[in-house]
Amino acid sequence: TATDNLASALSCDITIAGTPEAVNDTVANGTVAEYTRALPDGSYNWSVTCRDQGQNSNTITTNFTVDAPPRVTLTSPILGARNSSQQILFNYTPEDYYGIESCTLYLDGTENETTTSVSLNTHNAFNISGVAEGDHNWTVSCVDDDLNTYAPSNETFSVDLSGPLIAMNYPQEGAFLNIQNVTFNWTPTDYPLTQITCDITIDGAVASSGIPGVSGGDFTHLEPDMTEGPHNWSVTCSDDLGNQASSITINFTINQPDMATNNSLISINDTNPNVLQNVTLGLNVSNIGGSTATDFIVAFYDNVAGPAGQIGNVTITSLAVNASTIASITWLIPEGRHQIYGVIDPQNDIGELNESNNNATLTITTLISRINAPASGYITNSTSVPINFTVADYVGGTVDYAIYVDGSPDTSGTANDNESTIETLTLADGTYTIFVRATDGLSRQKDSTAITVTVDTGAPDVTFQHTEPDHLPIRNRKHQLHRDG
Repeated sequence: TATDNLASALSCDITIAGTPEAVNDTVANGTVAEYTRALPDGSYNWSVTCRDQGQNSNTITTNFTVDAPPRVTLTSPILGARNSSQQILFNYTPEDYYGIESCTLYLDGTENETTTSVSLNTHNAFNISGVAEGDHNWTVSCVDDDLNTYAPSNETFSVDLSGPLIAMNYPQEGAFLNIQNVTFNWTPTDYPLTQITCDITIDGAVASSGIPGVSGGDFTHLEPDMTEGPHNWSVTCSDDLGNQASSITINFTINQPDMATNNSLISINDTNPNVLQNVTLGLNVSNIGGSTATDFIVAFYDNVAGPAGQIGNVTITSLAVNASTIASITWLIPEGRHQIYGVIDPQNDIGELNESNNNATLTITTLISRINAPASGYITNSTSVPINFTVADYVGGTVDYAIYVDGSPDTSGTANDNESTIETLTLADGTYTIFVRATDGLSRQKDSTAITVTVDTGAPDVTFQHTEPDHLPIRNRKHQLHRDG
């Protein structure tokens, strides 16, 4: 920078190592002026002499040293490049003002190849074959004519000759599945963020191809309505360089249907039915197996789980996996104790995963109360009226009873199950409505059919009624017998 108190521009001369480099170079007053000159390595002095318009001049001199290494730029491969070839062209550009004596390729930190045929300021290359598969780093070190050396920081690259590694997530080898719509899942792993496409093969046929994704991510394929029985699957995946790999073959099985029930799932719509009442029996059936069950029978039996005791049956046309339904029939229930059996597929017409969970049982009894004697309409001249009755719940113990007269309890007690019992009522003259109420151990109650009983203990009054005068001869009298009471 040259400054002057008057001149707007100055004239300057530049000398380097005693040699004039610029003469009468015009420099604006007070501004920075630059001059570029290529110099080999070494020690130098340089001076600047500036003059104003009055030819007043001043000179400044200083010393400097040039010790500049070459510059080297790595061109390719860089930034983690991947190659599917083991022959790699390492491109670089060396720069120096005076010349490069040699350049050396370093591969994975080891000197690999050196060349003295170096073109300055343009692309040069090492063509190396047999680079092993895997991750690598490289740089080029160049020496200039002044023996200055420079090597840039390493660049990384990979030689990728292999397809992705494939993890088979689901289903796994030997799996037994209780589903027919199977979502296959696998994970192919290659270099991070590598784009991958996969084909899935099920039972020897390609089920889907070109399934896209990224290395390390889960790939899926849904295969619907697979049939029961053994199956297999495998996957073939390719990375973005065309490297391909195939998985192992996985074997698995879709389970048979499995219709299931238990004693808590059989029902009757009325737990205190009348004799010969129309009741509904129901059986809740679930398919806990691996495939849909079709056209199977649910049968109901009374006391004997076989043809001799069959009440009726229904056919279920279809029951999907994890679905349930209720099979039901109506039945005129007879008097007595009944062990009801609900049986799924009684003839074993369809294959199941488990045949031992097809049965359910329910015990139901008809609670009865019956007056055996007297018959309704009975008339007696005794105030002691015996009532012969039977109460039963067919369990084999005792049943409580109460005898109601005109709607009010009169006598109560406990009777043996299904045995006749006699209770004698004391009744005044009159007509009464009587029934017996039975109560069993389940607190069920049942009333007998009511009867009417009349008690009449009064004798009739008898008097003579005369239709003619008393003086008539007795043989001519007419007598009328009249009953009172």
